[in-house]
Amino acid sequence: MKKSIRLTTAACILAAFAGLGACHHDRSSDDSTMRASVKNTRCPVCGMQANSSITSMHDDHNVAFCSTDCKARFDRTTDAEQDAMVNKAMR
Repeated sequence: MKKSIRLTTAACILAAFAGLGACHHDRSSDDSTMRASVKNTRCPVCGMQANSSITSMHDDHNVAFCSTDCKARFDRTTDAEQDAMVNKAMR
């Protein structure tokens, strides 16, 4: 049993390092522990390719940015301006 758990854990770690996304063994029924999916592939501030590790919450979704500077600029704007930026990035 312990060997099986170690092998499963090792497979999850390797999948994470290989960039394969979340391990299928790492599932939780508690929504608060699950990361919201990223809503966009382009930065809503400048239009460059977004980095999914740099995010901010907007309308219950993670919005990704190309840099921490663009994230900071987005976070300083009003809700209406954020809506417009996200809608433009989604086109």
